Amino acid sequence: MIEQMQEDARNGNAVARKILLEKGLPSPRPTDDPIEFELPDGTPAEQGRAVLAAMASGLATPEQAARLLSALTEQARLTEITELEQRIAALEETNGQHK
Repeated sequence: MIEQMQEDARNGNAVARKILLEKGLPSPRPTDDPIEFELPDGTPAEQGRAVLAAMASGLATPEQAARLLSALTEQARLTEITELEQRIAALEETNGQHK
């Protein structure tokens, strides 16, 4: 079947060419240019404001800003989980409940 499509494409069949190109080559994915700016060492909220300011000034596209904000949110969650684990461990240590 593919061989027939290739033959048809070689013989000028535009539909066969189109199908082979669409199925044979991956669609290009849009990419953003890298951006560089300094995030403050402050709170996640302060870092989020810096990302929004970068977007507002045109340094970052809305898509880049959304991805950066998502990464900051996930980092904040990881930090929160780590801090909660440490607090629970400290409470268990204080109350003599070793694991």
